[in-house]
Amino acid sequence: MAENVPQVMSTKRERVAWYLYDFGNSAYASVVLLAVYSAYFKNQVVGGAEGSRLWGLTISVAMILVAIAAPIMGAIADYSGAKKKFLFFFTAISVVFTAMLFFTEKGTVALAIIFFLLSEVGYRAAQIFYDALLPEIASPEETGRIAGTGWAVGSAGGIVILLIILPPILMTKSDLFVVRLTLIVTAMFFAL
Repeated sequence: MAENVPQVMSTKRERVAWYLYDFGNSAYASVVLLAVYSAYFKNQVVGGAEGSRLWGLTISVAMILVAIAAPIMGAIADYSGAKKKFLFFFTAISVVFTAMLFFTEKGTVALAIIFFLLSEVGYRAAQIFYDALLPEIASPEETGRIAGTGWAVGSAGGIVILLIILPPILMTKSDLFVVRLTLIVTAMFFAL
């Protein structure tokens, strides 16, 4: 017996908006998690082996917080009509605290950890609501194609932000002010 699966009727504009969100949020992953802030935190804010230990510990705490909250947020995403509002709210938290990372300097370890935890939890929580929007813009037959396109557009966003921020870092021989300034640029890129 064939099941009647409701057809998803999304507009091209809704799909493009979904793709572009991935374009912007990939800036966070590329700059904060991978290329710039992780190294800055480990080597400048803390320094030495202790920097690596605290970075790993902070990432673990963020993941535990998200793992605890994810089922609740997933239920909210599934049963509320407010996915976009929650997506905006958690994205705003991530963007604000990504920009606040600019104020972290050598020795401001507690501040750096708090700002990073808030930016990371906001980023991960927003991702839950972003992913929950996929069934609203793609039929089951289209899900793979649309999700794959979003992933590709997101990867392009990560590359674009690195092409924007790495030249100034390299040209100034990793001037710490410039490194910190890239966090504000990343937050703005994510917000757009």
